[in-house]
Amino acid sequence: MTQSALARALNLSPPRIHQLIEEEIVVRDEKDPSGGVYLYQSVVNYLQSKQSRSEDANFFREKALHEKVKRQIAELKLEREQGRLYDAATVEAVMIEQLVGLRTHLLALGNKLSPMLEGKSKGEIADIINREIEEKLRELSSYKPELFADENVEGTA
Repeated sequence: MTQSALARALNLSPPRIHQLIEEEIVVRDEKDPSGGVYLYQSVVNYLQSKQSRSEDANFFREKALHEKVKRQIAELKLEREQGRLYDAATVEAVMIEQLVGLRTHLLALGNKLSPMLEGKSKGEIADIINREIEEKLRELSSYKPELFADENVEGTA
């Protein structure tokens, strides 16, 4: 088969066929003085070369995705080192600790307030109870981010 016929069959330009001959993808017929090529082996080689380029593209795409994940992990580690990101287990442990403390304080309110409430009117009793509960809620809401540092929470890694 002629090089120009192969170019038309593969929808390539004649210079591209010449380039493929130099890359030893298109196989020339050495016996043909006009520079003919072997059709079957040339087409097989051409399709295999296209497939390997596609696999290379997939490899580079996967490599890029891998690098993106590595960058995201590095960014998360940096945020953790800078104290802007905390492990879920650490946050959970701190929150449990605070809620247990709140529960303890709320359950102790009865003993603390009963002597204070003796002989008071309903309005005064409500005000005293509300004031004590609001104080405990303020304590809970004024947490410091340092509480989430790993060394402040036992049992976290």
